[in-house]
Amino acid sequence: MNWRYIYIGSVVVLSYVLFLSWNAEKEIKQEFAEASFIEQNKSEELLPSGETVGFVQIQNEKLDVLVSPSSGKIWQARLKEHTYLNNKESRGVRIFGFDHLSGFKFYLNSGFVAQSKTFNVVEVLPSSLRLLSLDGLVSKEFTLKENDYELYIEDRWVGQLPVDVPAPYVAMYRTDGKPLDATDSWIDNASYVGVAFKTPDDPYDSYRLRSIDERLLFDQVGGWVGFIQKYFLTALLVNPNDVVTMFANPPGVPGGVYSMGSIVREKTVSDINSGISHKLFFGPKIRSDLMLIAKDLELSIDMGWFWFLAQPLVMLLVVINDLINNWGVSILLLTVVVKLLLWPISAA
Repeated sequence: MNWRYIYIGSVVVLSYVLFLSWNAEKEIKQEFAEASFIEQNKSEELLPSGETVGFVQIQNEKLDVLVSPSSGKIWQARLKEHTYLNNKESRGVRIFGFDHLSGFKFYLNSGFVAQSKTFNVVEVLPSSLRLLSLDGLVSKEFTLKENDYELYIEDRWVGQLPVDVPAPYVAMYRTDGKPLDATDSWIDNASYVGVAFKTPDDPYDSYRLRSIDERLLFDQVGGWVGFIQKYFLTALLVNPNDVVTMFANPPGVPGGVYSMGSIVREKTVSDINSGISHKLFFGPKIRSDLMLIAKDLELSIDMGWFWFLAQPLVMLLVVINDLINNWGVSILLLTVVVKLLLWPISAA
């Protein structure tokens, strides 16, 4: 009895069974998406707690963003090219968002520490929005980069500065739990959800969200802080020359929000009057793209202990998929290629 052929046959049969299971699960997901999509849209018609004015929408080819014109918070960011469970009626997977039924919320705010402001709309364009505080002291501008997953926020103090010059900040706020548009599969339920930092001591220092029970602080120049989930990444990209304190805070009360972001230090009055710019990324974790956006950002794709083997295999898989444009078939072909490469060793 040749155990080698039995092993190969078992692999082929298992692969076929997994493919059939995946196809069946996909059909179930599609039905679930059609049934639940209307309910999701109804939930979004209600405003989050503390908001009294309807959102302002800005968008480009890849992102659809909703901003509160009164608080200046970003309450929703959708990836237009990545639809919810591949449903053609979906407007895109939500990175930021909220759900009244579950109490989940994930949003972003920026400005100046200890300087909460209420805003009015000054100008709205398809891909940009400009706000001015009611007291006329602070302006805020949002600009989406053309055909990209990047958003720029500029906070500017246009009035008389207080004696204690306020420090600029940008932060994300999130309750615990799986992402809004994740499925109920065991894979999504068990997926890693957490925050990661690029620090001088560690290019990728990550923490599972629910493990953060005390404040994390990192004083440094440049870097980034990101919220990590299975397929997508939200990252605050610090200017390489800025002195910042990056942080992550646990909720103040049970069931409250975690906060993660950066406070910009050592800015002069002239800098604050000219405007402090924050760069953000909301998008899929595609290694080749992340490498171009910021140094070590591709490390947010967790490949485990054997990353030195996984990275070249992923690169080869991407090359194969670029040729045939089918991930399922690409994985099967990659398996065949690896088997052929190892055949001399296994045959010996």
